[in-house]
Amino acid sequence: MTEVTAFSPFAATKQMVVGQAKTCRLSAELRDALAVVILTKNEIDNIARCIEHIPDGLNITVVDCGSTDGTQAAARAIGAHVIETHWRGFAGQRNFAMSQLPETVSWVVFIDADEIFPPEFWASLDLAKMTDDGVDVYLVDQRLYLNTQKLRFAPGYPFYHPRLVRKGPHIFVPGPAGHDERPAPGLNIGKIDTPYLHDWHSGALTAWMDKHRVLAATRVAALKQPEHGQGNRRGKLGRAIPLGFWTPPLRFLYHYILRLGFLDGRAGLQYSLMMAWYEMTCYLLKVSSDDS
Repeated sequence: MTEVTAFSPFAATKQMVVGQAKTCRLSAELRDALAVVILTKNEIDNIARCIEHIPDGLNITVVDCGSTDGTQAAARAIGAHVIETHWRGFAGQRNFAMSQLPETVSWVVFIDADEIFPPEFWASLDLAKMTDDGVDVYLVDQRLYLNTQKLRFAPGYPFYHPRLVRKGPHIFVPGPAGHDERPAPGLNIGKIDTPYLHDWHSGALTAWMDKHRVLAATRVAALKQPEHGQGNRRGKLGRAIPLGFWTPPLRFLYHYILRLGFLDGRAGLQYSLMMAWYEMTCYLLKVSSDDS
């Protein structure tokens, strides 16, 4: 597994950092076949940094769902093509984005605005291998940062997400969690162990809590529906353990003790407590839903 960078690429000031990926030379064939899609809403603090870490010459499409902070203009100023549309959910939005790409594009890298894909990732892409090995969706590992500090242990790596996909009409289906789009049944899955970097949280904790209250409500609603798509190890584990009063302390112990989060110091403790809070929110919403 490739380890990337010992320093934090996520400046506390959120200033743009010009990425070394700009100097990563991709073949003409790969540049023509590959596109980058970034889903956004109010990402003015992140969008420039994200795009500046993407190699020159790639088609970059930003799909925005109602930003009011100038994200659209900032993305256009850096050279991205911007599509403004309504929100369809994570799976629906990604499928819609692929339908808007040129016919010459056969592969898509999905990047969130608070993520950086390092030069090692771009250099590892081999169009011939991607085309010939029969894989439809590559799950890519990641490394999380909390308030600019790299979490080396607490999240429990590897931490895969579907990020490199063969373009198609119905690649993603909704998962049981709020931010859990997953590959549709029948698709061939591969893995890439060169991790991207994820600015998981920085700044005011209340903003993270507001976001995860919404994700918790989506997760609780999804638990009442049949499961679709190809879930990963984490998703299957989450479904195997019923949501109850025991899940918040179990979640804390998993990250802080079992996954050695205590070795991440204060950041590891905060991460573990935040995930336990999320589980408690899910449980309370479930109890409220069951009683109504």
